[in-house]
Amino acid sequence: MITYKIPEKLEAEINALEALIADYNKGIIDKTTLKAHRVPFGVYEQRTPDTYMVRVRCAGGVITPAQLAAVAENARNYGSGRLHITTRQEVQIHDVALEGLIPAIRSLKEAGLSTRGGGGNTLRNITAPANAGISREEPFDVTPYTVGLTEYMISDGESWNLPRKFKIAFSHDVNDGIFPSVNDLGFFARTEHGVNGFTVFLGGGMGARPSTGVPVIGFVTAEEILSVALAARSLFAKYGNRKNRHAARLRFVKDKYGAEKFVRLFHQEWEEAKKYPPILITETETSPRHSPEQEPVIPQDINKYEAWKKKYAREQKSAELYSIEIPVILGDLSSENAETLARFLKSFGDDVIRFTTRQNILLRNIPGLLLGNIYEILSQIFELNRSPFAGGLTVCAGASTCQLGICLSRGAALETIRLIEESSVDLDGKETPSIKISGCPNSCGQHWTADIGFYGTTFKKDGRLYPAYVAVAGAKDGTEGAVFAERIGEIPAKSLPAFILNTIQTYRYEESLSFREFLENGGKSFLKRSISDNYSKIPGYTENPSYYTDWNAEREFSLDGRGAGECSAGVFDLLERDLKNIAETKAKLNTTEGDRVENLTALLFFSCRMLLFTRGIEAMTLKEAALGFNEQFILSGIVDRRYKPLLDSVLLDKLAMDENLIYGLSGDVVRLYESMDGSMNFPSAVETSSLPDTRLSDRAFKDLRGVACPMNFVKTKMELAKLETGTLLEIYLDDGEPIQNVPGSIKSEGHAVLTVNQIDGYWKVLIRKGG
Repeated sequence: MITYKIPEKLEAEINALEALIADYNKGIIDKTTLKAHRVPFGVYEQRTPDTYMVRVRCAGGVITPAQLAAVAENARNYGSGRLHITTRQEVQIHDVALEGLIPAIRSLKEAGLSTRGGGGNTLRNITAPANAGISREEPFDVTPYTVGLTEYMISDGESWNLPRKFKIAFSHDVNDGIFPSVNDLGFFARTEHGVNGFTVFLGGGMGARPSTGVPVIGFVTAEEILSVALAARSLFAKYGNRKNRHAARLRFVKDKYGAEKFVRLFHQEWEEAKKYPPILITETETSPRHSPEQEPVIPQDINKYEAWKKKYAREQKSAELYSIEIPVILGDLSSENAETLARFLKSFGDDVIRFTTRQNILLRNIPGLLLGNIYEILSQIFELNRSPFAGGLTVCAGASTCQLGICLSRGAALETIRLIEESSVDLDGKETPSIKISGCPNSCGQHWTADIGFYGTTFKKDGRLYPAYVAVAGAKDGTEGAVFAERIGEIPAKSLPAFILNTIQTYRYEESLSFREFLENGGKSFLKRSISDNYSKIPGYTENPSYYTDWNAEREFSLDGRGAGECSAGVFDLLERDLKNIAETKAKLNTTEGDRVENLTALLFFSCRMLLFTRGIEAMTLKEAALGFNEQFILSGIVDRRYKPLLDSVLLDKLAMDENLIYGLSGDVVRLYESMDGSMNFPSAVETSSLPDTRLSDRAFKDLRGVACPMNFVKTKMELAKLETGTLLEIYLDDGEPIQNVPGSIKSEGHAVLTVNQIDGYWKVLIRKGG
């Protein structure tokens, strides 16, 4: 078996998600509660409301022809028919309606595929080189370890409740494009005295603030990887920051304690994890299989066939076997073409398809005699005469579907490919540089690990926003860890394709054999000058308004539609929802809005329910919330026992409507939340009751109407700097850019935006200062 086994409990987990969707449709639970459960199942809401993307786990990019056919069938039956290959070697189904989620997830399970852990604060897909097991450069095949570790980790519930996403990678060569030290946990394969093993890196990551991991083990035998992975996960679960999603990745634990203590903490966890038995490894079956009736085909156009073979076919370490990289433009594949390919490859065995980190497909174990057959079938599906750049350009979803996207990165990539192919530039045997584009700073396009990369941003000219990219160049991997690409300038989105073409044409005529050599021998300085002199400037709007519209956009650039990302969906969202609910209910109580008894009951419910999420308890009714809060916080001594009679009255169905106690409890709960540490632990006894309750009338105020971006944000920060943690600040903002930009920027600074209300042409925003 070359792919991972499905955990037995997956069916029960699917049933639980199905029940939650049913409750949501009945109005029993809200959208936030559903999101907290669907995102860890690999289900993300797309930019279009009520349409979803389903991400399918493919360990090391491995997928069999039968499984690819199943994914394609589900995309056709429940989605728009479009598949997308990700930079972590998974495959996504897009545009699925809510009612199609469970049927699709169940169908994928029957094919041996799981979406569990495709998002949220979970173990994500484990990556490995697509040519693992066939490469002449590898010390040994890392595929069995990738699949074996996946199998164990996804069967363990501890993998689904982490502070943030947790990424693992296996690499066998510094040129395989995996960059293990840029993952939370990275394994670099090597042999020592004839024994297979790994160098282990811990605490790497990209995002807006990239960081390389530190080597925590110089050499560990391959059989010990399970204990290493469990120790890393335990370290993350124990010390990761569960309160601040902006500092929740494992690399922030490294930053907090310093590399030396971080390594020491890991080894403490590793000693404990060594009690677990070694991981069971099943050797990968890589022998090719093709049906006897499949006779070699001679292509009709021999010249085109030979040119294709030179570009994309590579000999494997096994005699007379080949691998073929299929360039999949932007990682997109139609279900029809995927099904055609899967049917054809069925006779070649299971180990014949792998997705690559470049969002392409690698065919493996193809007998040399049948390369003509492969060429003919691929000619029916793909445009095989495309430039190698078409498959070498990696791009994230961008603002076309992602809620965090700033720029339409896919549009920029398509225009770049068109421009390059129109120019007929040929590298004449030189290696194709890796070009990676992200639609925002969050690194989904992996720009920090590119030969030349870009991430989306926005600038202003004469008061108008325009889409732009920050350019970076020069990433490289090594046995001691990665070196990230260096920032080289900023480019308007409309100038990006021309800049890339000029860069490639310049490299084409340099003596350097590789793009890295080109960069290291004056190329990087050349690119900086090129951007500064020729590509950084933008005309005024009246001179050329096209610069203020993104590629493939139908209207002028704005940040409308950009929302909160769902990757960290979970406890964060549920806590912030009830924090907001408490503030809004108190606001109603400070006015004559609504029934007072009803509002007090709601305030009591939100106050009791909120912190139960930190204990893994989801209360659906006031009685459930009162019971849980009594057990978890009052009887444990964390919250004052004076509230016990109030909660007892709820449990006896004789609610004592004591306003002072209800207000006091809500204030204590909020202060207790603020005292919570990054691991969601509370002081053993909090003397909150002696503190005065600060109702919403106790707040600072700043009228920022008439103040433009970005000064309105700066002035908001200045006001917050004057306040103590937990204090409320109310600001007034104008419609348009101020309300579009300031609240999101405030959230990114670690503060809580409690309410956003429009009043007579302006907006009232209530902020709680974070720590």
